[in-house]
Amino acid sequence: SIAKNGYQEGLEYAFFPLYPLAIRAVSTVTGDFQLSAILINLTASFFAMLTLYRLVSLELNRALAEKTIIYLLFFPTSFFLLVTYSESLFLFLAVTSSYFFKKENFLWAAVLAALASATRPIGVAIAMAFFIQVFIQGGFSRKNWVLIFAPLGLVFYSFYLYLHTQDPLFFMSAQQNWQRSLSFPWFSFWQTLNNIFQPGFITQYFYVF
Repeated sequence: SIAKNGYQEGLEYAFFPLYPLAIRAVSTVTGDFQLSAILINLTASFFAMLTLYRLVSLELNRALAEKTIIYLLFFPTSFFLLVTYSESLFLFLAVTSSYFFKKENFLWAAVLAALASATRPIGVAIAMAFFIQVFIQGGFSRKNWVLIFAPLGLVFYSFYLYLHTQDPLFFMSAQQNWQRSLSFPWFSFWQTLNNIFQPGFITQYFYVF
C-alpha cells in the first residue's frame, strides 16, 4: 500500500520508507508490486549471505562462515527473508555496512548504514555501533569522519515526519498501532511463551491447523 500510494494513514508511519521506495522503483520495470518485492528480497538475501560469508571469513575462518550461512538459512524464522517484509533488505544493508567498516572503507560503510537507518528503526543501532568502535579506536579523524552520516536515513525520515505530523519521532507512537513498543529483548520472549500457554491462543492465531 505504501509503495503504491505513499503514506495515507498515521499508523503507516511505523514502516520506514526505503523498502516501499525500492518496491516502487523496481515496479516501474516489472509493472507488478508483489513481484518487485519478491525480486528485492531474493536479491538482497543472496547478497546478504555472500557478504556475511566474507565478513565471518575475515573475522574468523571459512569453516565457521559456512556454518553461519547454513544455520541462518535453516533457522525457523528465515522464511521472513522471502516474504514481503523489509528483513532481507535490512540484513543486506547491516551486514554489508559492517563488512565495509571492517575493511576501513568508511564511505560505503556510512552510505549503507544510512540506508539501513531508513529501512527499519533498529538501523540506527548500526551507526551507534560504528560510533562506539570509532571512539574505542581513538575517535573521529580525517580518515573516518564520514561515519557521522551513518544515521542520516533516520534523520531524513524524522524531518519528513516533522513536516507532516509536527512530531519527528511519530514513528514510535505509530508502532503502538501494531502492538510494538520499546522493551528489553527478554520481555518479548517471555510474553510470547506466556501467550502460547493461554487458552485459545493456538486456535486464534494458527487457525489453519
